[in-house]
Amino acid sequence: MRFKGKVDCWIGLHRESSEHTWKWTDNTEYNNMIPIRGVETYAYLSNNGISSSRSYVVRMWICSKPNNYSLHCQTPPFKHLPRDSS
Repeated sequence: MRFKGKVDCWIGLHRESSEHTWKWTDNTEYNNMIPIRGVETYAYLSNNGISSSRSYVVRMWICSKPNNYSLHCQTPPFKHLPRDSS
């Protein structure tokens, strides 16, 4: 990924299970323009494109995380990491 940076980042896509559609934090459906690898419930940007993982994996957010994100998606709060200074 050309502009990804050094770390993998959460991008705000989630789903209830592998049987459900991907949705953004505002609950609009993802258009599947880029395939998401894996069977987990939260999506992140990796060197291989978009992959999925469990919510307890600590990753940075690609943008600011809305304060009410956990209310929309009913997920545990994520630990914020310091931004990369490079």
